[in-house]
This record gives sequence, structure tokens and C-alpha cells, in this order.
Amino acid sequence: MATAPTPAPTDRLSARLAPLLPWALGVLVFASRLPFCVSVAQDPDGARFVRALLRYDLAQGHPHPPGYPLFIALGAALHLVVPSPALSLSIVSALSLSALSALFTRWCIPRVGPLATALGVALLVLSPLSSTLSARPLSDMLGAALA
Repeated sequence: MATAPTPAPTDRLSARLAPLLPWALGVLVFASRLPFCVSVAQDPDGARFVRALLRYDLAQGHPHPPGYPLFIALGAALHLVVPSPALSLSIVSALSLSALSALFTRWCIPRVGPLATALGVALLVLSPLSSTLSARPLSDMLGAALA
């Protein structure tokens, strides 16, 4: 009668740590973006989103259509505790990148393993597009996370 092979200790350790990896990488990504969050709008598009927190009016272009209601709603909820509307939206963008990283990690671990997944998250976070957009008061990172 054959017995089942005993998994190596590293396999048991990675099996226990794999469920924690999405959360850990999400928190790490968010912490890495916090120093770069902005408290003022840096471009016309960001300024429209900031004005939308103060007065949501699609007819006046605050923000431009379609209005991104979920992004504005999350920013408005955060604006209750954060004094700057631009900083509130910037934090929503940073949280969106961390959520995208956690979701990407959760999806990839069973397919390619934890090491390749961590490398993929690092490439995602360090790419110029996501590193720039995750600190600005724009809805692009939230859209990427939702997609």
C-alpha cells in the first residue's frame, strides 16, 4: 500500500502564507503611495473632480460627463475626515491601486505561484502609468480596479 507523499516544510509554509499575500501586498502598496498623494489639483481634469466634491454639477463640467459617481461618492465619504478634497480623491486613487494589487494577487497565486505573483504586482505598481495615476485625484485607478 502506497502512502501519500509528505509535503515539504516550505510548501506548508507557502500554503499558509498564500491567503495573506493579497492583503499584505495591498497594504504595502497603499503605504508606498501615501507619501505621493497630492492635496491640490494638478491639472484641469483633476480640478473638475475636486470641484465635483464641493458642488456636483454635470452641466457645469464638475466633473466632466459621465460624472464617475462611485469615485465622487468614495471621495466625498473620505472628505468627511480628510480636510482637502484633492487629498481625499488622491487617497481614493491610492486605495484603488492597492485594491487592484490585492485582486491581481488573489487571481494569480493559484495560477503562477506566490513568487511570480509578487513580481507581477511589483511590475504593476512600478509601471509609470499606475505609479503616476495612483497619486492623483483622477478616476483612472478606480476604473482599473473595477475592471
